[in-house]
Amino acid sequence: MRNLVVSKVDVQALDNDPDSSLSPTGRPFISPDPDNSTVFVSDSKHIVKLDGASVETCVSFTEHINQSEQDEVVAAEYLPDHQALFAISKAGAFLLCDCNTQKVEHVGSVPDGLQAMCWSPDLELAALVTSQPALLLITAEFEPVAELPLLSEEFGDMAPVTVGWGRKETQFHGSAGKAAAVASEPTAEPAGRDDGRPRVTWRGDGQMLAVSVLCRETGARRFVVVSRDGSRLSTSEPVAALGQSLAWRPSGATLAATQRLPNKLQVVFFEKNGLRHGEFTLPFPPDGAHVRELLWSPDSAVLAVWLELGLESESESESRVQLWTTGNYHWYCKQEHVVAAGDRAVAVTWHPAADYRLLVLCRSGRLLTWEHQWRWSTAPHSSVAAVADGRRLLITPLASTVVPPPMSAHELVLPASVSAVCQGPAGADHWLWAVTSDRRLHAFRLLPLGTEPVTSTAGCTVTMTAGGGVGFAARAPLHEWRGSCSVGGAPPVYASWAWELVSAERMVCAAHTQDGYQLWLMDVTAPETAGGGGVSVTLSRTLPVSSAPLIISAVGGGSAEAVVHSEDGSMSLLDTETAELRPITDGQSGMEVVAVSGGPAGRRRVLSLTGQRRLYCDGRPLLSACSSFGVSDDFLVVTTLEHTLLCLPLTALLADGSSVSESSWSEVGTRRLERGSRLVTAVRGDTRLVLQMPRGNLEVIHPRPLVVARLARLMDSAEYYTAYSEMRRHRINLNLLVDHDPETFAARCDDICAALRHEPSWLCVFVSDLSEEDVTRTLYRESYRSRSAAAAAPPGKVDRVCELVRDSLERLDRGRLLLPLLTTLVRHTRPRLEEALRVISQLRDAPPTEPGAVTADAALRYLICLVDVDQLYSVAMGTYDFDLVLMVAEKSQKDPKEYLPLLNELRQLPAEYARYRVDCLLRRHESALRHLAAAGADRQPELLRLVQERGLYSAALRLLPAGGAAYRAVCGLFAEHLDGAGRCWEAAALYVRAGAQTSAVDALRRAGAWRQCLQTAGQLGMPADQLRQLAAGLAAELRAAGRCADAAAVYERHLRQPEEQVACLLEGRLWDQAVAACHQARRPQMVAVLAVPALHRAAANMADTLRRISDTLTERRARLAVVRAQQLQLLSRQRCQLADGEGPAGADSDLYSDSSSVSGVSASSGSSSRTFRSSKSRRKQERKKYSLREGSGLEDLALVAACHALIAEASALTEEMSALLRALVQHSLDEPAGGLQRSFAALLDTLPAAAAEVWPEPAAVAQPPPAGLGPTVTANQLADLAQAGGDAAAAQTAYAARMAQLEPHLRFPPLLKKDDSWKLLCLEGFGVEPTS
Repeated sequence: MRNLVVSKVDVQALDNDPDSSLSPTGRPFISPDPDNSTVFVSDSKHIVKLDGASVETCVSFTEHINQSEQDEVVAAEYLPDHQALFAISKAGAFLLCDCNTQKVEHVGSVPDGLQAMCWSPDLELAALVTSQPALLLITAEFEPVAELPLLSEEFGDMAPVTVGWGRKETQFHGSAGKAAAVASEPTAEPAGRDDGRPRVTWRGDGQMLAVSVLCRETGARRFVVVSRDGSRLSTSEPVAALGQSLAWRPSGATLAATQRLPNKLQVVFFEKNGLRHGEFTLPFPPDGAHVRELLWSPDSAVLAVWLELGLESESESESRVQLWTTGNYHWYCKQEHVVAAGDRAVAVTWHPAADYRLLVLCRSGRLLTWEHQWRWSTAPHSSVAAVADGRRLLITPLASTVVPPPMSAHELVLPASVSAVCQGPAGADHWLWAVTSDRRLHAFRLLPLGTEPVTSTAGCTVTMTAGGGVGFAARAPLHEWRGSCSVGGAPPVYASWAWELVSAERMVCAAHTQDGYQLWLMDVTAPETAGGGGVSVTLSRTLPVSSAPLIISAVGGGSAEAVVHSEDGSMSLLDTETAELRPITDGQSGMEVVAVSGGPAGRRRVLSLTGQRRLYCDGRPLLSACSSFGVSDDFLVVTTLEHTLLCLPLTALLADGSSVSESSWSEVGTRRLERGSRLVTAVRGDTRLVLQMPRGNLEVIHPRPLVVARLARLMDSAEYYTAYSEMRRHRINLNLLVDHDPETFAARCDDICAALRHEPSWLCVFVSDLSEEDVTRTLYRESYRSRSAAAAAPPGKVDRVCELVRDSLERLDRGRLLLPLLTTLVRHTRPRLEEALRVISQLRDAPPTEPGAVTADAALRYLICLVDVDQLYSVAMGTYDFDLVLMVAEKSQKDPKEYLPLLNELRQLPAEYARYRVDCLLRRHESALRHLAAAGADRQPELLRLVQERGLYSAALRLLPAGGAAYRAVCGLFAEHLDGAGRCWEAAALYVRAGAQTSAVDALRRAGAWRQCLQTAGQLGMPADQLRQLAAGLAAELRAAGRCADAAAVYERHLRQPEEQVACLLEGRLWDQAVAACHQARRPQMVAVLAVPALHRAAANMADTLRRISDTLTERRARLAVVRAQQLQLLSRQRCQLADGEGPAGADSDLYSDSSSVSGVSASSGSSSRTFRSSKSRRKQERKKYSLREGSGLEDLALVAACHALIAEASALTEEMSALLRALVQHSLDEPAGGLQRSFAALLDTLPAAAAEVWPEPAAVAQPPPAGLGPTVTANQLADLAQAGGDAAAAQTAYAARMAQLEPHLRFPPLLKKDDSWKLLCLEGFGVEPTS
C-alpha cells in the first residue's frame, strides 16, 4: 500500500568544465564514493569528479589509452581503500587513477584483452571477463586468484542427479499435458539488439557471482554461476531470447534477467542453480523497447529497469528508468523517470550508501540524481489509499471497505505512469490529484456511495474491481475524472516532487530549476461537477529555498498552511496565502511528517519520523524504535520495531508536548502485533486501524483505547443505541454503560431503556452482565486514569442498577419488556425469585392482549434459562401456589410420578398444615413451626417433636403465648437441652418458667450460683437440715473449685463455722481477710494457730518456686547455646562443601529442614507429609514439636519455648510476691520476707540478659568470634565461633528461618515491666533464707 515517491531531484551539468564533456564514442561509467556524496564520471577520455556544485576533471586517459588501436576504457569503479578509481581497458590494462594527485598507475594487464569487470561487495575480489571469454578473479592487490573458461559445456557442481525414477515419457507433467512428454528440449535463441558485452554480478554476501556471455555457436545468452574461489557451480538452462542484462538480488534470492518473446517483453528470475523462478511483464511491446540494464537497490527492495524506447537509432530512442517492487506476489511499477526529449541515458546506477538514490548520466552531460522514499499515499481524513502501479492507480477507500493488495476497490487508468499522488486535507479530502511522468496533472473527485461516475473516452478511465460491480452492489464510493492539465507558467526545464494539496484551491510542490531549489505555490481550479468547466493549475508564486525540501505536509483544519521538511533537518511553516515561510524547529531528516492541531488555544504539534526510526514532536524525541505512526480522532497511534502497538492520547500531546517523553509510553495501552506490521491509516470517526503485514496483506484491528474513547463520546452525547451496538461488536464489558458516569446513568436510565426497547435481548444481556466491579478501575483503567485518585463507588451497584432498570421498564412497556424485568429480579445480590414467579403467576391469571407481549409460558421458559430448574421448583413450592409448581415441574426433567401424587396430597390437606408440609420439604423449619402452631392445638405433640428435633426452642418461645401449656412444655425441653450442654444457669431459669423448682436448684448448684441456689431452695420451702446440708455441699464444691472467698462466705453466713472460714481464706492467700475474720469471730488466737503457720508454708513454697525457675532457666540457656553453635558449625561445613564444588551430605540442609542437627541422624520427627485434621492429632504434634529430648530435630525451638514460659512465669509472680511480703512483715516475719525479696529481685535482674541471649538481634548472629571457649562463654559467642569463616548474611538467614517455625508469640521475648513497687524498704538488711 506504499508508494515509492521522489523526495529530492538534483541536476548537475558536466559542461560547466569545458574539458569535462563526454566523448561521443566512449562508454561512460558512474562510480559513487560510498563514504560521501562525491561521484566520479569516466569515459575513454577522462575522469570527472562531482562534489556538490563543483565539477572538475581530475584524470585524463589520453596518454594511457592507445586511440589508434581503438582501445578504450571498458569498466571503472571507485575503491575507497585506495582512494582511487580502478579502470580496465579493452586492451587488458589495469589502471589505478588517483583522483587527488591526478596520477594514473599501471598495476597489471591481461594479454587477451578485457570486456567487463565487477568488484565484490566487500571489495576484496574483482571479477574480470577476458576476450576469450574467460573469468579471471583478482585480489585487492591485483593478484590473480583463479581463472575459469565460460563457454565450457560442463554444467557445474550443482548438476542435478538422476536417481532412476523412470524416463521423461512416463512422468506426470501437470497442466502441460501428455504433449510435454514427447516435446523436444528448448533451444536457446538470440534476443536481438544485444550489445554483445558480458555482464558480471555478485551476490550480496560476496560468496557467489554470475557471468552472462554470448554463446559463439548460437549467438544466444547464458550465464554461469561461480563460487568465490573460482569453481563453476551451475549453468543456466536454455532460455529463448534471453536479454543482455543480468542482476543478482543482493539478498541472494534470485537473479534477474530479461526475455524478449514474440508477444511480450518480460523480466525473468532464476535461482542459483540456473532454473527459472518466476517473471513479470513489462508494459511495452517487445519490438518497441529494449532493456539496457537491470539494477537492484542496495536493500533488494527495488528493481530498476533501464529501457530504451523507439528505434535502434540512438537519436530517435527515448530513455526511461522504471522502478519495480513486489508485494503479495505482484510486481508494481512504482516510478518511471523519463529522460528529456532529445537526450538519452548513457549510464545508470544506484548509490551504494543510500538505499533509494538513483544516478542517471545523460549523453548531454547532465547527471540526474533522484532520491526516493516509501510513503503511504492515504488521505488522513477520508482514508482513501492510492497505490501506484505504472499507468494504473489502485484506489481503496479504507473507510468503506478493505481490499487486500494487489486488488483494489477500483482503479484509475491514466495516459502515463503515475509519479505522485496528492489528496486533500479535511475539507478537501474528496479531491485526488495524480501527477504522471509526462508532467501532467489529473484531477479526480470522490463521489458519494452509489453514485456512478460520468465516463469519458477522452480522459482517464475509472474501473470498478473488487469494490463491487458486475452484478454486485457497490461497497465503496468511486472517483470521477474531472480533467487534466499541465502547470501553467512553469519554466520549460524543471524537476518537481513532494506534491501536496493544501486546500481545494491551493497546491504546493518542490522544484529544481536552473535557479536552484524552489517552493511552487499554485492556484487550482477544478469543477465540483462533471462538465462544469476546465481544470487548471497555475503557478502563482515561487519561493527560493537554500535546502532541498523533502516533505510537504498540509496542516488541514481549514488552514492554508503546510509544514515543509528540508534536507538539512529544519522544519518550516509555509503560509500559502501570504507566501511566508516561518522556521519551526531544527531536527533530523525525516521520512514522514504530520501536523496535528487542536487542543486548548488551537495548539499545533509537528510529528516527524526519521530514517533512524525515531519519532519527534516539535523537534524533541518522543519515541525510539518507531516503525510507523498515524493520528486518529483522539490518539497518536504508533507501531514499534518490537512489534507492539502504542496509543497516546492527543490531549497529553497537545496540552504540553514538552512533558511527553519515552517514559510516557509506559502508561498507555499496548497491543502485540505480527512481526513487521506497519500502520496504513487510522480511520477518522471510527476505531479501525488498517495494518499491512510484511507479505502485503491487510489486517483491520480495533485497539481497545480507541474503542473505549469512542464509546465515551457516544455515551456523553446520549447515543446509547450506537454505544451498546459497538460494545457488543467489540466485546466490551457492558458494565461500562454504568461505570462511565454512574450519576448520568441514574438520571438517564429511562432514556437508555427507551433507546434499547426494540431490542429486549440487549437489555437482558446488559442486566446479566452486571457485576460489582468498576471496570473503569480494572479493565479500562488506562482510559480512565483521572479516576484513579477519586473515591470508589459504594457497594451494591448491581442492586441499584437492577432497581433503576426495573422502574424504567415498568414505565415503558411492561408487556414487551417482561424478560428484561425478570432478569433484574434474578440478578439481585439475593435473587428475588419469588417475586419473579409472582409476576409469572399474575401473567398466567391475566394473559396479555397487546401484540408482541410476552406470555406466561415464554416468561417461565426464559426464567428457567437463568435459574436452575430444581432451585426454581423449590422456590415455586415456597409460594404455596400448587398450580405454579405444576407449571415449573412440567418445564423440568422431573418424572410426573414424583410430583403429581405429592401435589394431589397437599391439595387435600388443610391450608396451614399443607404449608407446614411444604416447609418441611424445603427445610424451612421456622416457617414450618409457624404454620404448625397455627394449625391447631391438636398438633401440639407434633409441634414439640419438631421443636426438639430441629432445636427451634427460641423460635417456639417467641411464637407461643407465655403461660400456656405448650409454652411450659417448650421451656422444660429447652432447659433440659441447656442443662445437657453445660449452660446450667440458663437451664435453671427455664426450669423455673416450666415450674420445675427442684430441677432449678440442682441446675444452680451445678452452675456454682450458690446465692441463687440457696435462695431458690428457701423459696421452695426446703427443711433446715436439708438446707444446711445443701450449704455444706456448696461450700465444699466452691473450695475444691478454687473459689475460696465464696466458700468462706458460705461458711460464715449459712454454716457459722469460723475455723473453716479462716482456713478457706488462708488457702486462697487472702491474708488480710483471714486475719480480719479471726478478729470478727472474737477468736484472735486463730491468728497464731492458723495464719502464721500458713505464712511460713507460703514463704517456703515461694522460695522453692524461685529456685526452680532460676535453675531451670540457667540450664535451658546453656543447652540452647550449645545447640545453636552446632547448627552454625554445620552451616559452615556445608558452605565450604559448596565452595569446593561438592553438595551437602544430605538431600537438604539440616538448618532448613526438620532433620536432626545434633546427632547427625536424619530423624525427620518435626515434619511429616500427613495432614493432621483432628484437634487431638494437632495437640499431639505440637507436643512432639516442642520436645526437649537432646538431639531432637527441633530441640532449639523447644528450648526457646521453655525459656519463654519460665520468663513469663517469673514476671507474673510480682503481685503474689507483693501480697506475701506485706503479710509476712505484718506478722513480724522479717527474715523470711527479706530473703524472699532478695531472691526475687535477683531473679528479675537476670531476666533481661536471658531474653537478649535467647532472642538475639539478627546482626548479633554474625559478630566476630571470641578468642576461645570457656566456662563463661555466652550463647552468642558460641554462635559467633561456629560462624567463623562463614558469611554473616548466611548466619542471619539460618537464624531467621529457624525462628520462623515458632508460633508468632514465641518469636519475641515476654514483655518485662520495670516496676519496683512490690519491694518493701523496711526489709533492707534482712536476708536469712527461710527454711521449709
